[in-house]
Amino acid sequence: MLDGGWVSAAAAVYMMHADCRRVQPECVSEVHSINCGHSNNRMSETRRVTLGQHWRLSGRHILSGDKHVEAFEQKVRASFARQQFMTTLGAEMASVGRGAVEIRLPFSLELTQQDQFVHAGAITSILDSACGYAALSVAPAKAEVLSVEFKVNLLSPAVGDVFVARAMVKRSGKTLCVCTADAFAVKGKEEKLIATMLATIIHLTPK
Repeated sequence: MLDGGWVSAAAAVYMMHADCRRVQPECVSEVHSINCGHSNNRMSETRRVTLGQHWRLSGRHILSGDKHVEAFEQKVRASFARQQFMTTLGAEMASVGRGAVEIRLPFSLELTQQDQFVHAGAITSILDSACGYAALSVAPAKAEVLSVEFKVNLLSPAVGDVFVARAMVKRSGKTLCVCTADAFAVKGKEEKLIATMLATIIHLTPK
């Protein structure tokens, strides 16, 4: 599902300067650093990190003062920015944690089926991407990911203002990673579970 050859309308999040080991933000003004709260498969935002003129790369973290963005999160967000299909749908990466990802999709008439429900294909797509990026967050540094298989249960029509896919890694092995994801329809302050997915993702490491 995640193809390194896809090109997104969004620009890459960071640009490396190898000579001075600094990272410069490109076309985005902020990123979110997220910790995963495992209760109820929900993720809580711990802080917002505003990008300055330059960032310094040190080990596994992107540093700016006393705040940091994990390298795995930077990798996930940069990959998501290259996904043209997610851009076409209007989906956004809401949060990234180690082994847990949340993708949000605003309602759009262009994504509805004949009864004005958001099409199952759109809901399945954000579930699939959420599982893939949850797997990518625990993959080896140079690895990419692809979906091997998934099973989705559609539990209720997709009616809401925003649709949220929350994915979590259940087990990650050397090659395969098993993830689960739930999709919720959000209307006002209420969330309703509308779909669930079990997915198998493969880690692809360049030879």
